[in-house]
Amino acid sequence: ASRSRVFTVAMAPGAPPSASTSVLCDAAARRVWTVNRDHGTVAALDADAATLVAETAVCAQPRGLARAAGGEIWVACGDDDRVRILDAAGAAVGEIPTGYGSAPAGIVASPSGATIYLALEGRGELRRIDAASRQTTATLPLGPAPRALALSADGARLLVTRFLSDRDWGEVWDVATAGLTLTRTVRLPKLGGDTHRDGTADGRGTPNQLVAIAIAPDGAHAWVAATKPNVERGTLFGPDLDSDNTVRATLVEIALASGTAIRAIDLDNSDSPSALVFSPLGDYLFVTLQGDDELVVLDAFELESAAGLGSLVTRLATGSAPQGVCADSASDRLFTHNFLGRSTTLFEAGVFYAGGSIQMPSSEIVSAGTVGGEPLPADVLAGKRIFYRARDPRMSAEGYLSCATCHLDGRDDGRTWDFTGRGEGLRRTVPLRGRDGTGHGNVHWSANFDEIQDFENDIRTAFGGTGFMDDDDYAATAPPLGPAKAGLSPDLDRLAAYVASLGAASIPRSPFRNGDGTFTAAAVAGRTRFRALACTNCHRGDRFTDSTHGGATLHDVGTLRTTSGSRLGEPLTGIDTPTLRGLWTQSRYLHDGSAATLDALFTVAGGAVLPAESATPSGGAQIVGNYVELNNDDTVHGRAYAALGPNGARITFSGVDGGSGGGGGIGAIELRYSSSGAAQVTVAVNGAGQSLNLAAVGNDPSWRHTNWRSARLEGVVFAAGATNTVEITATSAFPNLSLDEITVTRPDELALAAPHRLASALSPAQRAELAAYLLQLDGTPEDNPGADLFLDGFASGGTGAWSSTVP
Repeated sequence: ASRSRVFTVAMAPGAPPSASTSVLCDAAARRVWTVNRDHGTVAALDADAATLVAETAVCAQPRGLARAAGGEIWVACGDDDRVRILDAAGAAVGEIPTGYGSAPAGIVASPSGATIYLALEGRGELRRIDAASRQTTATLPLGPAPRALALSADGARLLVTRFLSDRDWGEVWDVATAGLTLTRTVRLPKLGGDTHRDGTADGRGTPNQLVAIAIAPDGAHAWVAATKPNVERGTLFGPDLDSDNTVRATLVEIALASGTAIRAIDLDNSDSPSALVFSPLGDYLFVTLQGDDELVVLDAFELESAAGLGSLVTRLATGSAPQGVCADSASDRLFTHNFLGRSTTLFEAGVFYAGGSIQMPSSEIVSAGTVGGEPLPADVLAGKRIFYRARDPRMSAEGYLSCATCHLDGRDDGRTWDFTGRGEGLRRTVPLRGRDGTGHGNVHWSANFDEIQDFENDIRTAFGGTGFMDDDDYAATAPPLGPAKAGLSPDLDRLAAYVASLGAASIPRSPFRNGDGTFTAAAVAGRTRFRALACTNCHRGDRFTDSTHGGATLHDVGTLRTTSGSRLGEPLTGIDTPTLRGLWTQSRYLHDGSAATLDALFTVAGGAVLPAESATPSGGAQIVGNYVELNNDDTVHGRAYAALGPNGARITFSGVDGGSGGGGGIGAIELRYSSSGAAQVTVAVNGAGQSLNLAAVGNDPSWRHTNWRSARLEGVVFAAGATNTVEITATSAFPNLSLDEITVTRPDELALAAPHRLASALSPAQRAELAAYLLQLDGTPEDNPGADLFLDGFASGGTGAWSSTVP
């Protein structure tokens, strides 16, 4: 085919860079291999004839493929904690166990195929394996959830993405393969300020869900595919969330010479980029959009320009939920792996440049289901496709949002959202896995939906979709706790069927257990402590919750804050008891993410949130509001904060309520702060002061307050009533220390939180045992007090109406 433009591209000799993938173009064998996750199979396609050659059963949830020396195909088995090995014909010839709960994810082979690199998402490890002996030659602990891999053309450098990001930055680990050592951690900073302003074509946020990474053929740079949740938007911060500025699709560029992230671009009107591959010459970058059923073609040279403007060449239709793409250099073809289409789409990429635009004839090849047929019931499969599809105008106005955007594979996105504008408050995303839809009772922290079909409300409002129901039916059933929506929309019922299918078996195995899946000795001891502390009063039964099927059980356990907001616009009286199963997968705890660790879970309590702008500044302190507006740094609540510049700068809160207890009592104060480095303050209540050390927050650049952290001071003595004076004074010389707000935890809140705080009285060794038990609760059956009582109040031998779905 003729090309209308000619580029001179500097190419390194030999094999190109490689990356982990769910669809593998094996140019030498003329095969295309794809994983079929729900089927537990791997399919082999003839790359030239475009036909299905074979399908082999391998394991539960195969996730990635790599070609080893001799043509062996290595398969990362996500739910089976092993690698399965196929010969060149697709027959299983071996396996390598990786350990209970290890959850293999990304896998890639060295240029010669002699070495395999494997990311263990569950264990937070990278392994190097000799392909001939099948022995592990090195292991490198990295951190939470390593996922995608990209290997340089010479095999010396391996980039590994962290799937779920820190609140304020994403991470890519840069590894030297020779010694399997960590060279550096590349931070993907929060995007905002002057370069990313909220609008219809761009937006702020932290790159998250880093599912794919690719190194360009010239070896100069790499691109990362991610979502960009805008969790610092909402009425607590300023403008409310809208469909354009909730979650965006983004690509982040890393300069490999410096090992730094240098910029990011948004893919407008797009959802969940899922895979990347460069053309062999490096002149095009191909990106699959999982939620939009599309392949995006970007001009890589335009992409490298200052802003990346004009880089979009075209968008092409794929099958349902594409999650992988590979380029076959021998035939100039592209193949996308369509997870829910049960297919592979072939694009004749050689037919480029007809009239200046790419025309790419395509065809779909069935690549799943020849072994055992379709494993999912028809309604569950249909509902799963709806769950993942943002391009459906009923789901999303412009293709930005689907259920899977925040709940990929039924998990959570690790974010805390400001849903105050929805009549709620700060809410951490809840995992769907293990909850059987409404099998645990009403959904969400405030139990504000009593059926999955109530998500029609969010779809029509927050997502901007037209909805799945007839407008008249919706008008009659709009209140979430009102008349039932079930039965009024077949597709909405199918969506509910998929969510209900996410039972205990979908909870990921805990890597904290013994290798055989049993509890460790520490967890067994922790179980005893769990019961002795009466945790089973609320976290009861085999579901570890007292939530009732078809209802809600709200408890005020002292964790509510002013920022916890409401429940459907009405007073929030408590939080629904969450299950403890799968707790190990979560990076933060409590309904608002205010507990950063399990230890904090045993101490943190709520209270009254006082904005810093309500305090009186002195000693050089200032109340700052216009800076927020000018610099687009909408990361503070209320769009104003107090700057404690020089040593001795102070803000004073007067008339602070110390609680209704007879003579006041012991409480706590928590600060939401940002600084250019580690700092120290004195917190004084009625003249009695204590020092509080504040850790660095990682602002980038250091002078811009985009990252905020919390620090808590216990043992504060309050007088009763609104008679207290609280002073916060800077006692270190850092000029860029600022306070957004303080949370005053009074004796009243501490009394409500007493059941949780009992664990803080344990010795460190005893708390470690309790934590071991909590972190090992996965989908494995566990005898827990109350398991023999149905949660709707009827004993197993009693009478009365109860649902067979309640254990």
